[in-house]
Amino acid sequence: MIGSDNRQAKCKAYFMAVIVILGSLLSVLPIISAPTLDEINKLTDLRSWDTLSIGDRFAMIGMEFLGVPYVGGTLERAENEVCSVLFHELDCVTFVELVLNLSRSIDIYGYPTIDELKREVTFTRYRGGELDGYTSRLHYTSDWIDDNVDKMVLEDITQDLGGIIIDFDLNFMSTHREYYPMLVGETNEGNLEKIKLIESFINNQRHYYIPKQQAVIVERLLKAGDIIAITSRVKGLDYNHIGMIFVDEEGTRRLLHASLGKKKVVLDKRLSEYLKSIDKHTGITVLRPLKVSDRITR
Repeated sequence: MIGSDNRQAKCKAYFMAVIVILGSLLSVLPIISAPTLDEINKLTDLRSWDTLSIGDRFAMIGMEFLGVPYVGGTLERAENEVCSVLFHELDCVTFVELVLNLSRSIDIYGYPTIDELKREVTFTRYRGGELDGYTSRLHYTSDWIDDNVDKMVLEDITQDLGGIIIDFDLNFMSTHREYYPMLVGETNEGNLEKIKLIESFINNQRHYYIPKQQAVIVERLLKAGDIIAITSRVKGLDYNHIGMIFVDEEGTRRLLHASLGKKKVVLDKRLSEYLKSIDKHTGITVLRPLKVSDRITR
């Protein structure tokens, strides 16, 4: 019925407007506590997130973490590599990783337990989906992208959007081992040598990016839940930052991310404006989450 469709459209527009207003307020309000897995499962039922596309679900769940504090280095705490999953303190990588796997877990399990969620985080965080020590973690974003494209978790659409080849010369981890406890000392020389081999391997792969001057042209083609990996001007690095796209009620593509500068998860300004505001950001790689495939086995 036309009347019913109009009412649904108005309700959706109102709901989106409320979400964006809350997001803007939370960017200036104090840090808040994170939702629990049980609360996410309840919201899945209440808001019918299971009926949404993987991208729309990704963006909606991400908004539930607005205001959660930014805490870096949480994956470097353990002496032995373990798959930790934290809701209450996030950096840019663990925020995207957590929300991506919450979104995927709804398709796989419906209402995942923490052990089921950890299984999915392990699948995306580690090379080939297998935790096998410190160097099995996909430390470099370019490595994380390549591995998760191979596992059919993501599609790299950068080249389709007009992206060009970017050459990486990665060596940051091996030349700044003091930042990584599992690379420090004689007992970790084996880890260091493996990281050097991984850096060399990544440097020989082909990667694409869209220079930030061109982002304003392509951003209208971006969809809710697209993952935005931001390339770096810093010597020895591939990417500085990562976040996701949230499309507001006006159709503006805004960056939803765990912000180091603002010390929490925020819904930021228009993507192209955000990129212009930070000199060390040189461009973007765009990853689109894929629906969970039956061909992926664990």
